[in-house]
Amino acid sequence: MDVKGTDLPEELIVENQKLLLVGTGIRKLLFVNIYVGAFYSTSLKISALETYTSNISRLIRMHLLMSIGTGSFISKILSEGMVKSVWKPIEGSEKIMEEIALAMESVSAQKNDFFDIAWLDTGFMIIFKNGVEIYKAQNALEFANKIFGIWFDDSKEPHVLRADLLKGLENK
Repeated sequence: MDVKGTDLPEELIVENQKLLLVGTGIRKLLFVNIYVGAFYSTSLKISALETYTSNISRLIRMHLLMSIGTGSFISKILSEGMVKSVWKPIEGSEKIMEEIALAMESVSAQKNDFFDIAWLDTGFMIIFKNGVEIYKAQNALEFANKIFGIWFDDSKEPHVLRADLLKGLENK
């Protein structure tokens, strides 16, 4: 699927798990296109609530439409998103956020790079840059669900991409 000149595959294989493209959208900040967002899941027959409250394998892709310097911008997006969702840190989660920030600090983030945040039902949350693993945490389901909640939790102000990312679900 082509979105704003960005080719997004209809399916991805992540650690031997097939993930299907659910929906895509463009994240703008003011009038600037920042990234093409894409949501992948092992099933299209899940509810919107399950996208951020369950143990299903899923992935958010942020394909950059502009250079933003370093991956620390991505960790900033995650921290700010979690704060907006009135995130209450669970034990150990601050350490995970610090580890992510540290891992992203030395990673460049140029136009056409893509960052994937995946939760796999095998118990791992993994962050990839251009398909290369840059961070991995085990037994972090609650933390991963909070991250996915940035895009999908509609109990506060819904993310601007929420409807676009969920458009392929059969049980919206």
